[in-house]
Amino acid sequence: TGTQVPVLSLRDMGMNMVIVAGVAGSLGYAAAFAPGSFALRPASLLPLRQSSTWSAFKMLQEGDSFPLDAAISCGVQGKNAVLYFYSADGAPSCTKQAKAFDAANQEFKRLGFEVVGVRSDKAAKDAFAQQFAQRFVSDNDNTMRTQLGIKSDLFGVLAGRETYVIDKSGTVQMVFNSQFNPEQHVEKALVAADTFVRATR
Repeated sequence: TGTQVPVLSLRDMGMNMVIVAGVAGSLGYAAAFAPGSFALRPASLLPLRQSSTWSAFKMLQEGDSFPLDAAISCGVQGKNAVLYFYSADGAPSCTKQAKAFDAANQEFKRLGFEVVGVRSDKAAKDAFAQQFAQRFVSDNDNTMRTQLGIKSDLFGVLAGRETYVIDKSGTVQMVFNSQFNPEQHVEKALVAADTFVRATR
């Protein structure tokens, strides 16, 4: 009773739908609707994780060791690397982020870091990946996201956008999470990579 129901638009994310979220009993729900001329048509109903479930995740922090199996899956074992986890190929914000990393790719290479984009769940589309110089991998069944504790955004509708800078030893030098500031991931990663290189000279 008295539950507030926020309405959120995902048009900026390249998804022509509206999200309605609320709470029913002890569970939260998010419904996705495709705009219609007279009424909203429900597209999906997504159960939300409760706060106790969120607390079960161990979020990776700076100074932690990046999981070896995740590094192997990304092809960066024993390398200095920037790994950025994004949601959907072709979505405006994800495309903007990929373009920003591509524009800075030579600078990352100069610093000795490889940039790898990690697609949520499904394999990166060839048409998308071929536009960029960076490498892309898929996170099958979101195994790495779960292992790293990357939380979803917008009531579980969008896969979290998170970037890691790791060194050759597998130590995490930077963690940055921001769904709606994709280009800031590049700025933060460049500063972290440059700071690491200067400190280890």
